[in-house]
Amino acid sequence: MAQELLAIVLVAACAAHAGWTLLLPAAWRRRMAQSLLRRHGPAPLQRRLQRTARPPSACGCDGCDAGSARAAPRAVQPLHWTPRRRR
Repeated sequence: MAQELLAIVLVAACAAHAGWTLLLPAAWRRRMAQSLLRRHGPAPLQRRLQRTARPPSACGCDGCDAGSARAAPRAVQPLHWTPRRRR
């Protein structure tokens, strides 16, 4: 009985995680995180929700705006296309 209960809890936790990270649109995640932040909870959960509740960066990645200072924009670099060699 305990093994079945543990399996049910693990499957439910995995389904919730997959639903939150893969299936939910980012705008909905952000809105849900903001509403969950209004309630008081454990500090690690609050920090994670604060990261999720932040508005997205301009480029869509999580790297450049993670630091305290904003990164300088990169100079435009031309693309060079080379044809693929035929075998």
